[in-house]
Amino acid sequence: MLYPFSIINIYWPFLFGTFSFPSKTTIMKNKKKVYIDTYESIYPILLVVANEYATAKDLNKYFRWGDGEDILDREIGGCKGCVVKVVRRSDNSKVLLVKLNYAEGKDKKLDAILTAVHEAGHVALTTYNNIEDTICSDDTKQEPFCYYLEWVTKCIYTTMSKK
Repeated sequence: MLYPFSIINIYWPFLFGTFSFPSKTTIMKNKKKVYIDTYESIYPILLVVANEYATAKDLNKYFRWGDGEDILDREIGGCKGCVVKVVRRSDNSKVLLVKLNYAEGKDKKLDAILTAVHEAGHVALTTYNNIEDTICSDDTKQEPFCYYLEWVTKCIYTTMSKK
């Protein structure tokens, strides 16, 4: 399904807002809160952000790989964050799952922000690829992509910042 640079794309932030409140799944484990937040956008793919305390076991309750296999910790760990395509078990809808893992260095808040931006870039590029749209480098047509990138970054940072 193509979403060309139409009036909806250009005015998306004004019509729909640049942020939606997530539907939440919160699990308590050893006094640590597991957050798995779902965000819906205008594109036909859900954004799900899971914080660093979410394990593959937690995620497998709601999601699976497209081939039906369960997600393994080694497939979503070992880096600061990752973006993977999965399927929601309840209705087989397509999901881009952002799994956050850790921040490092002296300035952990800055590292967290940089990780959010980095993973948001992967989400935005994958979304545009998924809807078979191109990212236009023409100065007058960059806004839809940039607004979407901003929205994704805000979603990731919102889940990341929860205590």
